[in-house]
Amino acid sequence: MVLPARLCWGMAGKKRGGLRGQHRYTEPTNTQHDDMADPMSDKLHLTPEDEFPEDLETVPDHELQVLDSQVQRQLDHEVVVDGEPNPETEFRHYELDDEFNDRDKR
Repeated sequence: MVLPARLCWGMAGKKRGGLRGQHRYTEPTNTQHDDMADPMSDKLHLTPEDEFPEDLETVPDHELQVLDSQVQRQLDHEVVVDGEPNPETEFRHYELDDEFNDRDKR
């Protein structure tokens, strides 16, 4: 039985009855979305050294959302590890925010 994520949070640290030690995670095989795989979403973070589109207006909405998620995760990582964000990551974050605001106006 798979519980929705919102129900799983409340179970943290509690025993799960007979499932303890019996359930093993296995990687999914042959998912229906394999043909939609996006190389941008393979990485959870977009480091300052990684490529970034020069013109965000040409990036489709879905890819822009993926970029935003990657940059946000990188910002969070830098703040936790380094105590402050890298200027390039911060710039990218503001560029993405501006693009989202422009798209909201259209």
